[in-house]
Amino acid sequence: MPINPATGTLQQQSPIIKKAATFTRPADTTQYAAGDAVAPATVAISGATNASPIVVTTSAPHLLNNDDRVFIAGVVGNTNANGIRKVKVLTSTTFSLLNEKTGAAIAGNAAYVSGGTVQPILRLDSVVPTPGGSGGIVAVRLQVKNGTVTLGTFRVRIFSRPVNQIADNAAFTLLDANRDYRQGYIDLTILTTDGAGSDSSEVNVQLAQPLPFVCESDRTDLFIQITALGAFTPSSGETYRVELTIRRNEVASAFKVAGS
Repeated sequence: MPINPATGTLQQQSPIIKKAATFTRPADTTQYAAGDAVAPATVAISGATNASPIVVTTSAPHLLNNDDRVFIAGVVGNTNANGIRKVKVLTSTTFSLLNEKTGAAIAGNAAYVSGGTVQPILRLDSVVPTPGGSGGIVAVRLQVKNGTVTLGTFRVRIFSRPVNQIADNAAFTLLDANRDYRQGYIDLTILTTDGAGSDSSEVNVQLAQPLPFVCESDRTDLFIQITALGAFTPSSGETYRVELTIRRNEVASAFKVAGS
């Protein structure tokens, strides 16, 4: 195990971890053009209580998990529901809203009137052990499953915080406000099937050099966005899974070397 000459401490080897995000795209087969975003389906909101925390009701199962991050937009009346939020799942069609970083309750500011949609954010949690940590992405794996195999090419962008709300099957616009949080991107070659009769396809890309990233000073997570590099026609409601293989930067052990 190497020794840090500046501190005299044993230095741990860089751990390799895998982190993944899974989402289901909308239930349609409209062709994507090059440059279009491939994004999670949105679910309509039918209620948002004027309480603390706000409890949101959806018109169909939301398919969320505890601690997921979401974009909420278009709520009229109880506008405090709108924004980037953390969720606590209550039932298949209800969840409460929390501050996406602190976990504090989000309080309502008026009665719900109408409208609103909720969309999951593609987040990789705890990619580093402490806020502001860094590392390098060494590989990316994309799987597409459930239905006719999609043989497309894609770009995976990595951000250190959530970006603007992403519309599926529409040109993705990288706003200037988000450029400081962009860590880079990885282009994926065409997907191949998992064998005869398979209902899924995938691609694995090993990077020649790690793509470095630095988490925000108050975060340990990363966020991803997918764009089509070429036109393709999807199946209805496919499930996408993006997995990053990450090498965390070395950290010093608490143990001193004898005699140091």
